[in-house]
Amino acid sequence: MRLEIRIDRSACRGAKSCVRRAPRTFVLDAEGRSSVATNPGDDEAVIRSAEAACPHFAISVFELDDPEEP
Repeated sequence: MRLEIRIDRSACRGAKSCVRRAPRTFVLDAEGRSSVATNPGDDEAVIRSAEAACPHFAISVFELDDPEEP
């Protein structure tokens, strides 16, 4: 199973909670708002912790079924 991570850029205020919790998955862009790293590297529990820590509820994490898995 894979995760899809979405960031509501209009809600993000650059609090950096996600970057502190999951620094291999979230980065701040030139505008100081969160974005997903090119190759997210944190495990699911850490990513979900970052989602929960966002004070502006800007992060949503979804589980996607992998059609290639049996």
